[in-house]
Amino acid sequence: MSEKFHAAIERLKNFADKIEDRLDKAEDNGKDVNESRAKLVEARTKIIATETALADAKAKYAEAVKNPDFKASFAKVKEVVSGVVEKVREAHKALVDVVTSMKGLGGGVEKSPVATTTPVAVPAQQ
Repeated sequence: MSEKFHAAIERLKNFADKIEDRLDKAEDNGKDVNESRAKLVEARTKIIATETALADAKAKYAEAVKNPDFKASFAKVKEVVSGVVEKVREAHKALVDVVTSMKGLGGGVEKSPVATTTPVAVPAQQ
């Protein structure tokens, strides 16, 4: 289970790095990314909180193994693990929020408006 959480945390970190690269590109193209960067900082903070919660869960498990009343100790570990699951969800939600805030930024150079023409109806020949 610990490996599963580590893998999830690594995926969140990699996703945050990719988002940051996208924000850098958008900023280089003159886009205002301050709001998205602030949300990314918040998401990274939540990822760090998730890592801390996982370390706490490991410590609680180590204590539970030593305790003669394993059943009661393990109930505490389950509670801590559910907290880790919730933290992973919060971090993921924060990253989704960053991506949502990036909508419309695009990575490329702004395009000039393109003139459109209205199609002309051609009378049918008989």
